[in-house]
Amino acid sequence: METNSVVQWGRRRLLCLRALAEQHALVLWLASWLLHTGGCARQDPKEKPSLPAAAGESAGAPSAPVSVEVTDNGLTMAWSATFEDGATNAVGAWRVARARLSVKDAATGAAQVGLRPRVWLSARKEGGTALDHEACRNLVASFAGGLLSAQPASVLDGYLVLALNEDPSLSIIEPRVALARTKLQSLVALPGQAADWAAAPQGTSVFVTIPERDLIAEVDVLRGRVRGSQDVGDHPTRIVPRGDARSFWVGNDGDGTVSVIDADARAKRKTLGSGAGHQEIVFLAGGRRAWVSASDSETMKVFDAEHGELLAEVNVGRGVVALAGSDEAAMILAARDHGELVVVDEASRAVTRRIPVARGGASVAFAPGGRFAWLAQREAGVVHVFDASQGKIVQTTRRLSRPDHVSFTRNFVYVRELGSSHLSMFGLAGDPANEPPKLVQVAMGQAAPDGDFAPSFAAPMAPLPEGGGMLVAHPVDRTLYGYAEGMMAPIATHPAYGRSPRAVRIVDRSLHEIEPGVYEAPFRMDGGGVHDVAVQIDGPRKVTACLEGSLPDGESRPGEDAFGIEPLFDPGEKLVAGQATTLRFRLREPIAPRALTALFTQDPTGYVWRGVPKAEGDSVYAITVKPSTPGRYRLVVRPNQKAGPLMRRATWTLGVRAGDAEVLPASEGGKGGRK
Repeated sequence: METNSVVQWGRRRLLCLRALAEQHALVLWLASWLLHTGGCARQDPKEKPSLPAAAGESAGAPSAPVSVEVTDNGLTMAWSATFEDGATNAVGAWRVARARLSVKDAATGAAQVGLRPRVWLSARKEGGTALDHEACRNLVASFAGGLLSAQPASVLDGYLVLALNEDPSLSIIEPRVALARTKLQSLVALPGQAADWAAAPQGTSVFVTIPERDLIAEVDVLRGRVRGSQDVGDHPTRIVPRGDARSFWVGNDGDGTVSVIDADARAKRKTLGSGAGHQEIVFLAGGRRAWVSASDSETMKVFDAEHGELLAEVNVGRGVVALAGSDEAAMILAARDHGELVVVDEASRAVTRRIPVARGGASVAFAPGGRFAWLAQREAGVVHVFDASQGKIVQTTRRLSRPDHVSFTRNFVYVRELGSSHLSMFGLAGDPANEPPKLVQVAMGQAAPDGDFAPSFAAPMAPLPEGGGMLVAHPVDRTLYGYAEGMMAPIATHPAYGRSPRAVRIVDRSLHEIEPGVYEAPFRMDGGGVHDVAVQIDGPRKVTACLEGSLPDGESRPGEDAFGIEPLFDPGEKLVAGQATTLRFRLREPIAPRALTALFTQDPTGYVWRGVPKAEGDSVYAITVKPSTPGRYRLVVRPNQKAGPLMRRATWTLGVRAGDAEVLPASEGGKGGRK
């Protein structure tokens, strides 16, 4: 994990926690404050904004790309980037751009395929000049090495880690190479506690089910915020992508239906009757057919996934708690809590075998290759290996401590045990049909991951993109553990920033080949201007080169996150330690009484004031603070969850002096409100 992690993404500010992320104590405190004042609280059930229909953040057309070229070691690289939200820049908001890098042979013009370019963008200082080759090599070395002092404006390499937390929030965490550290890039407030999630194409958005609100919420991973929500059925839990994730099927446990969501239109396309109880969903035949079970129904339904037509019903019995499907074996396995593993032939749509197993909850999944399925039974403490070619269980491992989830890499099966502080691993190199798989147990934290947590259907483990490792969420330790195969202990231990992660997901943010020799990826920035674009390509012809890339600054406009507040105090004038000071501001938009919250706190830790600003009439509000010590302070004013979107706020950075002697100047943020 260490060698494939990446350096700090945010250069100047983070969307939710902005510049506080590096100061861990204040990160945790501010995140907690957001939770209790509405930043991460449940919204009013009547407020359910619909998902936006378009992927862009504004109606403006994308800015025209400007292509630049450079040749190094016999390869010609052409770079261009364009903002996807038009030629305007939302004040204080991250903007999403799309990068495009084409690589050709300089002599023949032949497209260079199968590469994995690494790209970093560094904002050029005013008056700066283009980098020479030596300066470029040094810049690439500092970014690739993950040095904390090297902070690119944007990164197109490596991955982000998403954690679905016990509280109604989702953490977006950036791993780092140096010191195996991480950075909390964004803390996204969800409209309620989540049950499951699924990723949109390219992982730029994730859709999260919120059972208590009867909706799914879309989280924009690049911008680090909830883009909107969509009403579905009663008590949605499972959400499963179909094929290439152009649509999602949502199981509504409360009303016995499945909602089909169009991922491109961000709209509900169909509602299908599936049966009462908990829904499980798998797709077979390349995503053309959907199999849906319902725990209180005797039958499992088969749908044409494209048109929603009911094709067949298969009598499997009540109590199905887990499903797994294999296209290679043309088979579905249904695990019943009554103590039975039901084998269904996909072609004939008929039950071919019923295998007795222990009663209770279960998790089942097919390993890569589609022949062997692994069934973990929590209460019985056993793991079975089912061979699809023989239609029977061929291996059983007992005396495990409440195994509840299985996940795979190319070479290993990982089994989490709720009652153990160890992670169990089984090798896939042998043939389980003829010999028992070898069990290896590695340490996982200080305590067992079992706790008083709400049920979660999302996977608590995620394989690393490069293979050969696994990332595991540990809600009791409030930690994410990274494992590399062959190591008997975690190679990386990443804090979850005071939260209990119940599930984890990895989003690849590197460039991907969309056509021969052309590589693209979305990325985020907080502004345009001239940037040094550092490119590194490994392979037979190694390349380290820097280009000059320009992105239009555009015309500033108030964006979705802007909150209209006019400070009636001078942000550049320092307050006096130990002296009460009243800070007044005027709202430029109407708001209900007591619909504001304010936080005044010292960076990184120290004096804290929080509360409701006092209304003085004529849209003027005031707070009175008495900072105890000199230093740098931050004032944040925002509407509560019933008064507007969760992430709208205004922020000022203020200096506080000791008596007559100025101790610390105000930061550059002290010249006015930052939205």
